[in-house]
Amino acid sequence: MGVDPGSWQGVEFRHLAALESIATEGSFSAAAAKTGYSQSAISGQIATLERLIGVRLVKRIRGSRKVTLTPEGERLLEHARAINARLNAARADIEQLERNGVEGLRIGTFQSVSQTLLPDVVRGLTADGISVTLREDAEVEHHVGMLASGELDLAFVLLPVDAEGLEAIELLRDPWVLVVRTDHPLVWKQRPATADDISNLPLITFEQLPPQKLIEGSLRAAGAHVRVVTRMGDSASVLSMVSAGLGCGLVPRLAVEAETGAARLNGLRFLPLNDQPPRLIGLAWNRQRTGDERVRRAVELAADVARSVSYQPTRATHGRTA
Repeated sequence: MGVDPGSWQGVEFRHLAALESIATEGSFSAAAAKTGYSQSAISGQIATLERLIGVRLVKRIRGSRKVTLTPEGERLLEHARAINARLNAARADIEQLERNGVEGLRIGTFQSVSQTLLPDVVRGLTADGISVTLREDAEVEHHVGMLASGELDLAFVLLPVDAEGLEAIELLRDPWVLVVRTDHPLVWKQRPATADDISNLPLITFEQLPPQKLIEGSLRAAGAHVRVVTRMGDSASVLSMVSAGLGCGLVPRLAVEAETGAARLNGLRFLPLNDQPPRLIGLAWNRQRTGDERVRRAVELAADVARSVSYQPTRATHGRTA
C-alpha cells in the first residue's frame, strides 16, 4: 500500500530497536524481556513502525507464540542494525569524552597479542597523538559483539569473523606447536611432529574455545588419538606444567613468543606440527569506522608489526630453548 514518504520521518530509534530485538529473540515476550519494555509496548512499537512505512514487517508462526520477519522486515532489519550500531558507537564516544576529555581508540586484545604485537601498535599510535584504551579478554568472541555494538573501535580477533557490519584483515598465520622437554624422544627425530607422534601423548592445553576445538579436531581427522590431561587458562600455565614434567603442551607459536625470556622456558623445545592449520590472527573494526583516520592508522601499524614477526626455521632442532 502507498504511504506518504514523509511518514518515514516519524520512525524512531526505539521502533528499530524493537524490530532488531524481535528478530533476535523470536517472540514479542522475549523481546520485551530483553529490552525492558512490556509486551504490549513492543507490539505497539512494531504496529506503529508498520503503519509509518506502509508494509507488514512481522508475521506469527502458526500454532506458536514465535514470530518471524517478512522479506520487507528482513531488509529493514539490515538497515536497523547499522543504525543501531551507529547510535551505540555515538553513545560510547560521548561517554569516553565525558570520562577522559579526549576521543581515543578503544581496542580489544587477547593475551598473546597483548604481549607481542600490541605494544608497538600502541607506541606508534601514541607517537601520532592518538590516545588508546585497551580491553583484554581471553574469550576473543566477546570482542566481535563489542565491535558490532560500538563499544570497541578495533579488536584483534581470530579469523574468520562471522558478523555483519564488520571489516577485517588477516595479520598473521600463527602455527600451533608441541611443547616438550629437551629429554623427550621426539626432539631427536629432528622433524615436525606428526599426528601419529601426538597420539596418546598426555597433552596440556587451553580451554575448548573455537580455535582449540579446531586444532584438536584437525589432529583427530589426521588420525591422532588426542588425550588431553589438563586444560589451563593461559600459555604461561601450560608451559610451567610441561616444565614440571606433567605432560606435553599444545599451544600457538605466538603464545611461545610472548614468553620469551621467561625462566619457565628453560629446558623446553617447541616442535612445529606437520600439516596442521594455523590460527589466523586478524584485526577487525566496525564498517561504520572505515573512514576514521585513526582506525586507518591503527590498521596500518598492526600490519607493519605483524610483518616483522619471523618464526624460527621449522626443523625441530631449531626450536627455541631458553
